[in-house]
Amino acid sequence: MTKEMVSISREEALSSAMNIESKNISENQRSTLVLVERITFLNAILKELLERRLCTDKMDLIFKNYNLFDWAWKQVTCEKVDIEIIKASSLLMIYLNLLYSKCSIDGEMSHTDVETFHQTVFQLMKFTLLKKQFLLVFEISSYTLNSTNMFLANEGGTITKENKLFPSHLISIQSLPLIVFTLRNTVQTMDELNLFLDSILATSTDVLKELCEKFINELSKISNKELECLAVKSLINIKRYLDYNIYNESINILKLMILILNQFANKKHFMNDNEPTYLPHSMANLLLNSLFECTIASIKNSKIAFCTLTNVSPLLKMCRTLLNGCTMKEFVNICNMLRHVMEMYTPCAPDSDLITEEKELFEALINSLFKLTKDYQEWEFQDSFLEVIICLARRLINTKNTTIFKDLLDGQDIIDDILTWGLSYPNKYVQGSAWKFFQVSVQNESFCFKHIQSRSVLTLVLDYFVDLEYCLSKISAIQFVMEVIRCYKLCQITEDKLYTVMYHVTLNDFDWEVKKTAFDFWEVVIDNHLAGLSVSPSNLSHILDVRTVLDNLGHTGCLQVLVKSLDEEYDVQVIEAAVRLIHKLMDILNVFLPSGHSMHNTFTSESSLVYESNDNVTDIKTSPEVNSVQKSLYIEKGSGSKIIIKRTNSQLNVKREVYIGRKEFFDKMKEVDIDKTLNSKLQWMDGCLDCLESVLDDVLSVNNNYPDHINNIGLDCY
Repeated sequence: MTKEMVSISREEALSSAMNIESKNISENQRSTLVLVERITFLNAILKELLERRLCTDKMDLIFKNYNLFDWAWKQVTCEKVDIEIIKASSLLMIYLNLLYSKCSIDGEMSHTDVETFHQTVFQLMKFTLLKKQFLLVFEISSYTLNSTNMFLANEGGTITKENKLFPSHLISIQSLPLIVFTLRNTVQTMDELNLFLDSILATSTDVLKELCEKFINELSKISNKELECLAVKSLINIKRYLDYNIYNESINILKLMILILNQFANKKHFMNDNEPTYLPHSMANLLLNSLFECTIASIKNSKIAFCTLTNVSPLLKMCRTLLNGCTMKEFVNICNMLRHVMEMYTPCAPDSDLITEEKELFEALINSLFKLTKDYQEWEFQDSFLEVIICLARRLINTKNTTIFKDLLDGQDIIDDILTWGLSYPNKYVQGSAWKFFQVSVQNESFCFKHIQSRSVLTLVLDYFVDLEYCLSKISAIQFVMEVIRCYKLCQITEDKLYTVMYHVTLNDFDWEVKKTAFDFWEVVIDNHLAGLSVSPSNLSHILDVRTVLDNLGHTGCLQVLVKSLDEEYDVQVIEAAVRLIHKLMDILNVFLPSGHSMHNTFTSESSLVYESNDNVTDIKTSPEVNSVQKSLYIEKGSGSKIIIKRTNSQLNVKREVYIGRKEFFDKMKEVDIDKTLNSKLQWMDGCLDCLESVLDDVLSVNNNYPDHINNIGLDCY
């Protein structure tokens, strides 16, 4: 907000006030509206200063020359003042207090002053509650809390857990009971309750946390069932805050969410199928969907194992009950709930009856989900279910505490079904999830991979790969085969087919991300071939071993892929992946080469990858032509052995230019005059404060234009 911007805003505010003159209203109403306009504009300036942290000692002038705080308090406490003036003056009082505590001018505001101010604010909250200005109440609470914490910090005080969470003398003891009392006795209509609860959500997160824990305990005391359900509906929207992981101790919120779940599970007017449902089905869906989302957020944010809170049986039972006639949104939420519970769940006593019950509930719920995926055609059903199965497969990789999940996939047709429809499902997300399931499963040799072996999944994958349409599916499939070759030894026929498929994918696929992922596959191939080399020997047989490794890599197609990518590829990121892999190959082979041998790499206009020996090696029996590496890879006899991969592509020059350009940019940044920039900021800030003072003069001089009753409530004191 520059000085010019402030001036424009001020002109707009004055223009708005002048427009009031043309309205057909009384003189008192016109005067009230003008005053509200001026105070609102002043609030906007103060808020801007707060948000930008532009408070300086110049604020001392405002407090010494204008007793604004007392003037605002007179507006708030006078019963004859219009409610709009009360609202604007209340916020003005809070802004001024917050500014003052940040400046801590002359050390005048002691802790006693702070507590006195809080008592004053409580009276303000009480007055505004009776006027049903709920949002204003919580704005006052929030800004007062911030003011207290900022003051303690400025004065060198210690912000403990208690006073940082909440000023107990202000909120916990006085405000919360007052708020609950207001809810039960003042709020009479649905609209008022909506406004009240929306005001709760607009307050600070610390206020909200304390309030929610009190609020849930009061739900059972509200006799009107419709109001109760609406209260829960609004309360569970705290997921907006939980999503940002703002609570350091979200365990309390998780307990709160489980309490709400259990309350709903026990409500006859809602859950009993034999009695008429009190709420319309649409309202029930809305409540439960929001409730699920909030509980999921709580589980994700909780730092304590889920099992330490409560057993999962009530949640699992509720999920299974809700599957009957569930909507797509409910199905997705139930799957998300189950997935997060499975991720967090660790049974405390593996042999207890409770574990047996929970295992049966898990199995029944997964079976129910699996059956529903066959009844619905929407891809969201399939993808949500696959996410649950992926989570299950991931839990089985770690054998610790997985007894409860061990047999959930045995004896079922889930894996066959994923093979039948998952890998070829006409949706990129479902396909990607299906491939991801097999990628995770292949890491568990004791359980999941036996299904993959018995069903020849890899062969099926290679057959599908040629016809895959979605890039996401191709990337997931490549990651799957990477896990296969990393973990298991394949037969020669399958291995050759795999290399052929990956050779064509790396060179011919139209998507650069697929190609880049394919180089990760070739990196695993290189690692596998180099795994058998020993560093210690430095004789001729070891050189032959290195030579054999390179020859075998040529047979896989890896070296040809590197050469062709450098010669023919035009995408910089794919070239970068190829160069990175070449560097890795050179670095690894340098370790294994005997002394006197080295692998060199120089990026010139004729860049090349060179393996050479300074020794005369005459007894290596090999043909000058090596078919496996074609024309780009050859052995030279004479003064030494060489393996050369030539690259004449100019794309690396482009990358070099990018890096040079970046260096020049940072060099230019170093030349920026920091002092000059700081001075300009100070000038801008001084302009804001000068404008603020002029606005204060303007606001406090308007009393001459007001009727007597306006002057009598405080303006005439100046």
